[in-house]
Amino acid sequence: MLQICEQQATNAFEIAFDDKLLNSREALDKICAATHSIIKSKGNHNKIETVVCNLCRACYSSEFEQTLCRVCEVSQIGVQKIGLRLLQ
Repeated sequence: MLQICEQQATNAFEIAFDDKLLNSREALDKICAATHSIIKSKGNHNKIETVVCNLCRACYSSEFEQTLCRVCEVSQIGVQKIGLRLLQ
């Protein structure tokens, strides 16, 4: 097993990102920290539906609201908190 892993060693990670979007208007939109894809505008007003982690400010698509942040792994996404309480 170790030999197979060493022969096929790679750090590649498959993401749903289209390089062609980098030169378009959509490149101005935000990128979701969970899916690594562009969060596209919804509706007539070009409003982007995003939520952020209050601790590290990572941006997510609204479908990830109230889940654990994948960047800092401390805070819930989109949940407003007054302070941070550390447990011992």
